[in-house]
Amino acid sequence: MSILGGDYSAARPTVATLKSLGIQFVCRYGGDGGSKDLTLAEAQYLSNGGIWIVANFESAGRGGSFAQGQADARAADAHFRQCGAVGNFIIYFSIDYDETNPAAQDQYFKGINSIIGKSRTDAYGERAIILHLRSAGLIRGGQCGWRTMSTGWTGGAGSTSEFAVEQVYPPFNNSIDKNIAYVSLAQLGAWKVGISPTPTPAPSPTPVPVPVPPVIHSNLLENAMHFDLVTPGKYFAFTNPAAVLGGTAHLTVAVDFADVVVRVAVFDINGHPTVTNYTVAVAKSALNIALPPAANKVSIGLVSGTGIAGADIYL
Repeated sequence: MSILGGDYSAARPTVATLKSLGIQFVCRYGGDGGSKDLTLAEAQYLSNGGIWIVANFESAGRGGSFAQGQADARAADAHFRQCGAVGNFIIYFSIDYDETNPAAQDQYFKGINSIIGKSRTDAYGERAIILHLRSAGLIRGGQCGWRTMSTGWTGGAGSTSEFAVEQVYPPFNNSIDKNIAYVSLAQLGAWKVGISPTPTPAPSPTPVPVPVPPVIHSNLLENAMHFDLVTPGKYFAFTNPAAVLGGTAHLTVAVDFADVVVRVAVFDINGHPTVTNYTVAVAKSALNIALPPAANKVSIGLVSGTGIAGADIYL
């Protein structure tokens, strides 16, 4: 397996340019506050154009103390999350010089681990430091690491099976360096705005299982749906029209004859639910829940009560 990628600092190539070179992902900087850092606008542009993003922290060669590792991890994590990264995305921390004593960077990576965890920590640099950090358990395991094109540094070139991705020579052009990944985009840690490379399912916040949609698919072009909630434990699920068409959808629930309790689960784009029980009373006005585009799917069902509840969804 091999996937073409690019990295750049001053340049801001168009999606069309990247695709013309066969690039599927770009390694972008973030966290040191420099002009080469990724921005939210750029991340959205790349994501909307189908280009994946790999997060890299680099600042004047870096490495150093435990405290420096902590500071860099906090800065990098905060920056990329501000750019739309979610979930357990991976960050490659650069040691961008010939480190002849790789163990000298152990404390720096221990500091990083203490903030974001080893499973999210990876390294960019020479072959020797990648192999050392992996052996020492200071970066994520498996086929990991981003090897620099500077193969004259300590450790030499190595083999493709030793790294997740290599920066190779010659570059695509004067402004875009060439990279080749030897693992999947998910294993590489590539992400798009709002899309995690390795989403972690969240536990249900209630002891009663919530059905994961889809259960019922309705025609999104109708922009309106209706369900009768009569049987406790029976759930209806639907794709939020606003997630597809934009705007804000509304879920309203009204009841006849007697009060009821309904359970509403709102799922984000990664399938993580937010579950809430609502009491809908005969003597009160209908329950009204706003569903913004970030609410990807929704399920609703009757928990208890002898009344007959009706749910309507409209945009």
